[in-house]
Amino acid sequence: MFKKRLSFLVIVCMLFSVVLVAQEKKYVSYTIQQGETLKSIAKKFKIKKRDLKKLNPDVGRRPVMSTVIIVPNLNYKKGSSVISSVADFGYHVSKPKETLYSISKLYANSENELLRMNPYLKNGLKIGQAIKYIKRTIAVDEAVKTTSDIDTDVYEVYTIVKGDNFFNLEQRFGLTKAQLISLNPSLEEGVKLGLQIIVGEKGNMVDPIVADVEGFLMHTVVKGDTVFNLKQRYSVSEDELLGLNPTLSEGLKLGMELKIRALSEITNVFFNESNVLKNHLNVALMLPFKVNQEISFDGKGKSSRILNIATDYYMGAKIAIDSLRKKGIFVSLNVFDTENSISKIQQIAEQHDFDETDVVIGPLFLSNAHGLAKRISAPVVAPMYSTKYQKTLNASNLIKAASDKQMLEEALVYYIKQHYNGENIIVIGDNSGKTQSTIWRVVKELKTIENVGTVNVVRPEVEGYIKKEKILNFVSKTKKNWIVLLGDEYLTLGDAVNTVAAIPVEEDEEEPEVRLFAISKNKGYDSVDNNALGKLSFTFAANEYIDIVTANTNDFVRKYRAQNHVAPSKFAMRGFDVTYDVLMRLACAESLNEGLTAGKSSRLSTAFSYHKKFMNGYQNKGVNIIQFNKELKPHVVF
Repeated sequence: MFKKRLSFLVIVCMLFSVVLVAQEKKYVSYTIQQGETLKSIAKKFKIKKRDLKKLNPDVGRRPVMSTVIIVPNLNYKKGSSVISSVADFGYHVSKPKETLYSISKLYANSENELLRMNPYLKNGLKIGQAIKYIKRTIAVDEAVKTTSDIDTDVYEVYTIVKGDNFFNLEQRFGLTKAQLISLNPSLEEGVKLGLQIIVGEKGNMVDPIVADVEGFLMHTVVKGDTVFNLKQRYSVSEDELLGLNPTLSEGLKLGMELKIRALSEITNVFFNESNVLKNHLNVALMLPFKVNQEISFDGKGKSSRILNIATDYYMGAKIAIDSLRKKGIFVSLNVFDTENSISKIQQIAEQHDFDETDVVIGPLFLSNAHGLAKRISAPVVAPMYSTKYQKTLNASNLIKAASDKQMLEEALVYYIKQHYNGENIIVIGDNSGKTQSTIWRVVKELKTIENVGTVNVVRPEVEGYIKKEKILNFVSKTKKNWIVLLGDEYLTLGDAVNTVAAIPVEEDEEEPEVRLFAISKNKGYDSVDNNALGKLSFTFAANEYIDIVTANTNDFVRKYRAQNHVAPSKFAMRGFDVTYDVLMRLACAESLNEGLTAGKSSRLSTAFSYHKKFMNGYQNKGVNIIQFNKELKPHVVF
């Protein structure tokens, strides 16, 4: 009898201890039940939905049943209702010989919890992965925070020096303070001299190694590659990969060289919009219709110009939504007037619930779109390019639909490298400091082409003029000649074009073949003869280019004129392009993230090719390569 009583008391004490431990935790895990929403769970645990979302940033507005989330402990002692979205999660960088089981034991997280928070772990644990875990009241081995845990083959590492602080680290690496801490838990104790931190991923972890082996685009398998992410990256099926690479049936192996597709097929990997998965989208559009200034109707005031841009953009977006409806995609559109005011945007964010919104297009200007993205969890599309903020303003849910001007140079050089076949390359540029820097970068890249030989550079002697002999001395009569013309000095451009467009030859000689390339058709070409450009098959890169002869462009112009009785502006076309593209990607994929990375697309005037920035949102890197033909009709060739 005494033994039974003793056993009973032991059990009671154990249960009491469990209750005490549970009451000591401010937050506990909770498994989502069938039919529950974030709203109903928030009500159940007496917390605002916005705060619940902060605790579980990876959970969508329609949570999946059996998902484990973090909720407030209703039994926690009073005075502990303050929520910290940073304090409840940590990141562990996986080390050699670790397993998912050992990591789960280290942090008292179940393997299922780790898998739900890090879905990519289903493909296997790899060295150097940052694994999210729930922080619980256990003693964590401080060794996980030391610099020896950082896999320098995977991550870019930076050593803190004197004068560093969170502000200049954010500016230098484009990461927020919260992102820096999540990657480097030791920063919770402050920015300390000599500390090594993770600031990015190694570029060679995502960039394919391209070669023309047997005329194929090749990829060399690196650490972290899976068949799934190769399919996503190159928009190919598993059957296509297996057909070109039979040994792939035995599994991916480090260093394996894979054929992706024939080089003749890779002019563009286009986004496939034939398979619509969603027929209804909830969309918000934010534009500055009523700016906080007196509107001038003479078209000269700042307020009038902004209103005109917003109105044109809206008209283009409306036609895009109508075009989607005809494809069976119905859009519920909520339009908000931001008044081009930061305080108004903040008010909209606070007074409206965007949890059920699939995507927000706008505000129009990047700084305002960035401000909104910081206040809501829905994806925010910034439609316009910003000279001042394009590289510095980032957020995990911010999508920059305008490509960076630097992409023009990269796209042209890439095009030349992809299509090079033994041509004689000559680079010509003016003497400005900016052009000299461009020449250095371009020549450095061109010299990496296999068997390219010498890349000759020609510069003007004085006042922008170039002697014909300086150029003609490098022109080959036996090879095709590719002239890369850099800069915007009209004297240099004019001299170069006139020289290579009319090369003197003897009676029995054929005129050498010459093709002209430029990073962009800038203002320096305004005084250049278009007939010469046509003869030279002038080829250049462009962020936006309107091909007026295509059926899609003509159809848009016809609809726009019928509705507004004027020709569409470039802002109306951009309104159509951005709206149509992002909504079509959303409708044709399981998620917007998947849709954004599904390939390149070209609309009326804009090319879209989205790339994920490390720890941030997406950047459009789409660029069109345009070529003039001898009839002076430019067309997109890449």
